[in-house]
Amino acid sequence: MGRKKNIPLTAIILEAFLVVLGVVLAFSINQCRENRDVNNHAAHALETVYREVENNRELIVKNLEYHRYLVDTLKFYVGKDSLLPPISLFNGGFIAQRQPLATAWEAARATDALRNMEYGTVLELSELYQLQQRYDFQARAIGDQLYGLMIQQGIKSILDKSDNLFNIIYMFIYREEQLLSAYATFLKDKDVSLIIQEEK
Repeated sequence: MGRKKNIPLTAIILEAFLVVLGVVLAFSINQCRENRDVNNHAAHALETVYREVENNRELIVKNLEYHRYLVDTLKFYVGKDSLLPPISLFNGGFIAQRQPLATAWEAARATDALRNMEYGTVLELSELYQLQQRYDFQARAIGDQLYGLMIQQGIKSILDKSDNLFNIIYMFIYREEQLLSAYATFLKDKDVSLIIQEEK
C-alpha cells in the first residue's frame, strides 16, 4: 500500500482562493454586462421618447394652425344668424383629428426603462404626457359630441351654432399653445441628438 501524498496547506488555500476569485470575476463580468444592457436599453428608450415628443410637437403645431384658420374665418359668421359658415370650411373636421401619441412613453414604462433614467427627466416627461393625455381626452370627448349631434340633427344644427363652435375651437387653441410651451420648455430648443448625448 502506497504512502499518502501530503498536500501543503498553502496550496489548498491558494487553490480555494483561485476558485472563489474565478467565481467572483465571472459574476462581476456578468453583472457589468447586465448593467450595460440595462443602461443601453434605457438610453434607447429615452431617445425614442424624445423623438416622439418632437413628432407630437410638430403635430400640435399643425392642429394649432388649422384651429387658428377656423377661428379667423368663423369671426365673420359670429353673431350673424342669417349666415352659416360653409361645410367646406371644415375639411379637416370641426376640430383637428390628429392626436399626439404616447407609444414610446408607454413602452418605456412597460419595460421598466424609466427606472434607469434620471428622476428629473422622468418627472418632466410624466407631467408632459399627462398634459397631452388631458388634451387628447378633451378632443375625443368634444369630437364625439359634435359628431353625435351631427348624426342626430344634421350638419346644419352645428353650423347654426357658429358662436359655440368658435368658443370650442378657441379653447383648443389655448390648450395647444399650452402644450407647445411645455414642449419647448422640455426640449429647451435643442437638437434631440445633443440632448441624448448629454443624458448618456
